[in-house]
Amino acid sequence: MEEALRDLAGEAGKTRNDLIRFIVREWMEKNTYLPVHVLDEDGDVVGNA
Repeated sequence: MEEALRDLAGEAGKTRNDLIRFIVREWMEKNTYLPVHVLDEDGDVVGNA
């Protein structure tokens, strides 16, 4: 498993820890343990650019 994480992290240009954090966050969102942040592309923009 360590080799697969290392290879995938290298391909993605991320560190091993960042990759694990991403995988866990995606899993938690898909299994409804965390709320999914949906971007509303047609909504009004608040704030300054």
